[in-house]
Amino acid sequence: MAAKVAAVFVALLAVSGCGSVDQPRWSSTDATRDVAPQDFASPRSTVLVVASPGDAAVEFNGRVRARSFTEVVAPNDGVLVDLVFDRGSFVEAGQVLVEAETVPSEAELLAVEILQLEAELAIAEGRPNEEVDAAQQELEAARAALAPVPFTIEAPVAGMLGLPDSSGRDLVAGEPVVLIADPTSLVVEVPLDAERRSGIDVGARVTVAAASGADSQVESSVIERIIEPDDPSDPAIASIPVTGDAVSLGEAVEVIAEISTTPDGAWLPASAVTRRNGASSVLVSGETRLERVPVVVGRRAGGYVELLEGPALGSTIVVPL
Repeated sequence: MAAKVAAVFVALLAVSGCGSVDQPRWSSTDATRDVAPQDFASPRSTVLVVASPGDAAVEFNGRVRARSFTEVVAPNDGVLVDLVFDRGSFVEAGQVLVEAETVPSEAELLAVEILQLEAELAIAEGRPNEEVDAAQQELEAARAALAPVPFTIEAPVAGMLGLPDSSGRDLVAGEPVVLIADPTSLVVEVPLDAERRSGIDVGARVTVAAASGADSQVESSVIERIIEPDDPSDPAIASIPVTGDAVSLGEAVEVIAEISTTPDGAWLPASAVTRRNGASSVLVSGETRLERVPVVVGRRAGGYVELLEGPALGSTIVVPL
């Protein structure tokens, strides 16, 4: 090989003193696997399969919801002029939330079009001036009725303000415009895909921060419950209660969950795993040759993956740089 492989041994937790360790089902000496030309084509480093990288954290994305809230609906069709509040702020009952204007309905617009045609027809047919004037006056009155009329929407109850998922500038009568949440019912909902579900349990400690910037406040909490999906292909949903001091209703957040990696596992950096044609494998460095060995991975934590099946503890794995 033209390039010299530099040995960089990574072991975040000492294996000694941990007692007996269950080995994955395969060892690197079981069989020689195909080694592709690209395995030799780029600079490489080496890492060790270790017993555990120790306590680690996994990051997820979620959104703040409310278990209890009131939908404030538009009294009629209109267009939004201004939201007289900041999302996440607290309001009292009766406080003005929205300034808006009415918009004509399709029926009203159609009526004006018909009056326009009637006025044009009166002129074209040479009707008496009285009839033409009457048609023009009726048309002008109908057009004037289409002018926007300002109106406001007020808070029916006190609480924390948020926006529905379908919020926009067009208001539809009976559709929600604003949400007013009971601030004691705020939760962060986090989808847990199957790949990262392992190791995340009820009671796990988490920190929650707004996804909008580095200067966001951080709130500590725990996973209160995990809702399992009816369809196994769908993610589970972790529910995390929050106070609203650091995040607001409807806000996108980042959640960091602490998990403890087990001392009887086998772990290596995720960058060491190659996925080709739907199968995962690693490149094991033997005494005289390289062997490509298939692996099955489990949890991911702190840049590491857990080996459920693969090389034995202490095996040297080649990692492309």
